[in-house]
Amino acid sequence: MTSEEFEAFYEAMAEAIDTIAPDYTEVFLAKLCLAFGREIGDGERALALIADCRKDLARG
Repeated sequence: MTSEEFEAFYEAMAEAIDTIAPDYTEVFLAKLCLAFGREIGDGERALALIADCRKDLARG
């Protein structure tokens, strides 16, 4: 993914989040992650990405 593609991806995701009712943001993000996991087609890689993204996040 090029820097320009990454920026476009980020902008599209941020815009989608801004248009969703706040109560559904987590559901949207979960659905998005599941769609990406399916698209990757590699269960081990998807699980590794989940573990990487959990690092250094405070528990609320």
